[in-house]
Amino acid sequence: MHSRLRLVTVLGFVAACLTLGAPGRPVAQGLYGQNKVQYDRLDWRLLRTEHVEIYFYDEEELLARELAAIAESTCAEFDTTFRMRPRNRIPILTYSSHQAFQRTNATPGFIGEGTGGLTELIKGRVLIPHNGSRHRLVWVTRHELVHAYMLERLAQERHDHKNYRGAWPPLWFTEGLAEFLATSWDATAEGLLQDAVVTGTARPMTQSWDIEGTVLMYKEGQSFLEFIAARHGGKRAVMEIFERWMDAPTFPEIWEKTFGEKLEDVDKEWFEGLRRRYYPKVATRTPVKDVARSVTCCGPTFDLAPVVLPPAAPGDTTLRFAYLRAEDGAVDLRVRRERGGTLLDDRRLLRGGFSPRFESFHFFRSRIGASRDGRLALVAQQAGRDVLHVVDATSGEVEHTWAFPRIVGLASPTWVAGDTTIVVVGQAVGGSTDLYRVRLADGTLAALTADPADDDDPTAHPTRQAIVWASDRESAGGPQHALYEMDLATGAVTKLTAGPADDRRATWSPDGTTLAFLSDRVEIDDLWLWRAGQVQRASRFLGPVYDPAWRPDGKGLLFAGQSGWSFHLYEVPITPLDSLWAPALPAPESPGGAGVCPLALAAVPRAFEPAEPYRRRLSLDIAQSIVSVDPALGTGGTGGMIALSDVLGNEGVYLFIANDAASLDDFLAGMEFSATYFNRAQRLNYGLGLFRLTRIYDIDIDLYRRERRIGGTVLGSYPLSRFTRIEGSTVLRYAQDHLLNNGDFRDLWLLSNYFSFVHDDAHFTQHGAVGGHRINVTAGYTRDLSTGSGDAVSLLLDGRFYRTPIKDVVWANRIVTQVSSGDDPERFYYGGPYALRGWDRRVLYGTRTALAQTELRLPILGRTRLGAPLPIEFPRVSVAFFLDGAIAGGAPGSIDRLGSIGAGVYVGGGWFPVLRLDWVKFTDFRRIGPTTHTQFTIGYLF
Repeated sequence: MHSRLRLVTVLGFVAACLTLGAPGRPVAQGLYGQNKVQYDRLDWRLLRTEHVEIYFYDEEELLARELAAIAESTCAEFDTTFRMRPRNRIPILTYSSHQAFQRTNATPGFIGEGTGGLTELIKGRVLIPHNGSRHRLVWVTRHELVHAYMLERLAQERHDHKNYRGAWPPLWFTEGLAEFLATSWDATAEGLLQDAVVTGTARPMTQSWDIEGTVLMYKEGQSFLEFIAARHGGKRAVMEIFERWMDAPTFPEIWEKTFGEKLEDVDKEWFEGLRRRYYPKVATRTPVKDVARSVTCCGPTFDLAPVVLPPAAPGDTTLRFAYLRAEDGAVDLRVRRERGGTLLDDRRLLRGGFSPRFESFHFFRSRIGASRDGRLALVAQQAGRDVLHVVDATSGEVEHTWAFPRIVGLASPTWVAGDTTIVVVGQAVGGSTDLYRVRLADGTLAALTADPADDDDPTAHPTRQAIVWASDRESAGGPQHALYEMDLATGAVTKLTAGPADDRRATWSPDGTTLAFLSDRVEIDDLWLWRAGQVQRASRFLGPVYDPAWRPDGKGLLFAGQSGWSFHLYEVPITPLDSLWAPALPAPESPGGAGVCPLALAAVPRAFEPAEPYRRRLSLDIAQSIVSVDPALGTGGTGGMIALSDVLGNEGVYLFIANDAASLDDFLAGMEFSATYFNRAQRLNYGLGLFRLTRIYDIDIDLYRRERRIGGTVLGSYPLSRFTRIEGSTVLRYAQDHLLNNGDFRDLWLLSNYFSFVHDDAHFTQHGAVGGHRINVTAGYTRDLSTGSGDAVSLLLDGRFYRTPIKDVVWANRIVTQVSSGDDPERFYYGGPYALRGWDRRVLYGTRTALAQTELRLPILGRTRLGAPLPIEFPRVSVAFFLDGAIAGGAPGSIDRLGSIGAGVYVGGGWFPVLRLDWVKFTDFRRIGPTTHTQFTIGYLF
């Protein structure tokens, strides 16, 4: 996904604000969840221009000044395009690498590898990462500023018309407009849409549910608006829709008032036009699966980045290659062996996404390198930066791991002849990408290039000390890359290709005579060959191709092909489509020899405004009113919450105020409030809070009751990695009418201390967890400072484990143990829909308890959509077979056991609540009861 428009709410500490005065319960101080780790405290600064505020840290000042020039010129253009000037400067947070972007606190959620930028709604912040390419920086900046301008234009329209309930544009229009105004139609978009139309993956815009949120939806939206612009007289016609925005309550009605025709009708015409445009391509282009041998096709996975390993022994005809496979949120490094086209084995060597050592493999951004002796070089993210691993391709043993100072990003390592050095793309802290040479003997790093150009895709010559790479250094910020060769002994550079084309992903043939590379010289990305200064086309597929890799005999290529919105590996023999080689370069203009050139660079405009130190200013993040009614007592309360945070999201304050008084006379006594400050600017996250609360939910009597508490708290969390953290809290409170387990009410000073260990490497999809583990161990001690009668020690262990034995089938397990002791021990309760399903709530209790749950979840009906009479989407329907068992004890020798077994059907899951109906039979583990009980639940899967 190129970018994402998000509604951001920062509610991470709200639970703490509302429960600070709770009794000493052994509840995990932090919820499950992975961590954004701030490995380095950044020194932020501010650069103001007429339209924008650029927030940057010291190391990226040159990038920030370049971004300021891009953003300011874009805003000057958009003032005219949108016929509006923003009322305030647009805040832009810039990050010199995608790794830093993923750790931002400006949005609470995790940012995926494929997110190229982000615009959020509450503060109107624009977040832009840099990957080394100036063309992409311009594209992403323009794309996100379209979002910012559109939001501002709609806000001004609503304000001017005093109507705040107007229509909201559909996602295809939001992202399509951003692409329409941000960039021109290119070969990548052409290849994507061409393949989608011919394979039946494309959808009309009014029926785009299947592709919502994908890059295909972005490009279809752009294509549709290009069609409207051509039909109605240009870009200005598309922007007329904002002039009519308040004239109708729904988007289709606004569309009809603007263009004089129904959205459904013009959508049908556009889509039929696509078919007429692309179906004839079948006559000149061929589906990849009809020409090339399918290697990993077909299935639910995405396969990319193949690299061929040398034969295990002379004369061995076994084809061995490594590649990356994405499935269920994880990316694996795999090794496959074939002989004569017959699969011998395909096994996972390493798994990315489940451990701190391999937080992620860069699926689309990096290739793998293979040595002549069967070792692999690959890049993985670890501790906030990329590291280079050398891995034995047979055993999977990691032989070397290097992290380099001042280098945060790495990509596409390649082994230089002799296997003593590796050349890799490196992205510096400041944002520039260059080529670096790594000496295997000691991990020494040396720069081969040092400039603002985007240098990428190195490939080493098999016999000479030379590399070929792709660079945009002469494209003046355009998308075009040319191929260059560098002699590593002398540093001499030769330009190999030229012209208005994007040439990249080159790879040398085993004999060192021919380069295979990707180029959009004819419409979309095809395979091309370079030999002795001439080029030749080698493929004409319907869809784009990626990552070519030569067979060991040099007679064929492995590559990743796109077909029907999937990516799989194929093999094709080298049979060039063009019978003649064509010159790859124009005639030389200087006596320096054909193609010999200095490393030329295009000029880069930058802003010169003075930078200012960053000064924290808290502003409104979210405000919310609260109304509560107790279902048992009928009493309730009203209140509200305000969250304030700085523009970076590093610091904030939560304010909560409520009143549970039943009459005006009791108003002051019923006041509740809390204030919590949090700070996440560094690795150690901490919070400080004060509170005055009057009601508490008492689990022992299953009711709210009055217990006035006043006190303060200190919270802390220290992430060890993305997956593991330790956290703790201290709460000091004065509690009036505190209820002890013996039934006495006392006024007590209580001091509670908690310490937790949390590990979470679970992978979630929209249907729930599909793999990994979640473990929480919490120890708590409450000390009664007044009488000693309220002392208690508690311990909680909660573990959850997920496996996917076959696609879409999940085996989920949960184990919980709770123990409490002391003068005022806590009782723990089981029963209800989440613990001991089918039984009544609180049917089993004690001060020493254990619970085990196992469940097999499988879908029975996929997502279904109806187009008539109304566009309705039905979620996936799944069934679950489960077994629960629990034991509880308190007094010596007293142990109770209960269990349940059953099946359920549910919809929802993952990030959304589940609607579930269970059929349950009870058991005491000696027999199963004859009666079947039903239970309906709205909640979440464990």
